[in-house]
Amino acid sequence: MNNHYPPLTATYLRHQTELQQFLWRQVNCREAAADLLQDTFLHIADYPGQDAIANCRAFFYRVADNLAVDYLRSQAWQQARADGPLDEVPVRYRSGSCKANNNDERSKAG
Repeated sequence: MNNHYPPLTATYLRHQTELQQFLWRQVNCREAAADLLQDTFLHIADYPGQDAIANCRAFFYRVADNLAVDYLRSQAWQQARADGPLDEVPVRYRSGSCKANNNDERSKAG
């Protein structure tokens, strides 16, 4: 196995677990958090200005948070369409569509 990753990738790998926990707290779904973590890596790996990033950890969290917000908005709009018109859909809508949420994972994580 090649352990010589580009600097940004190596830094990402050091923060991967905490980013996944952050995403899980944001979207309340392990499966969605794993998908968003992968999307975060793809955005980071593709970022053209990698050498100009002053604080890699903050950059990772910004990308992850933006993706989580997009995911939650998408879930909210899908739910709103299913339920009918709403005057206002909250940005941080907690989706009940995650299969894993049916088992209340947070209480098990202890």
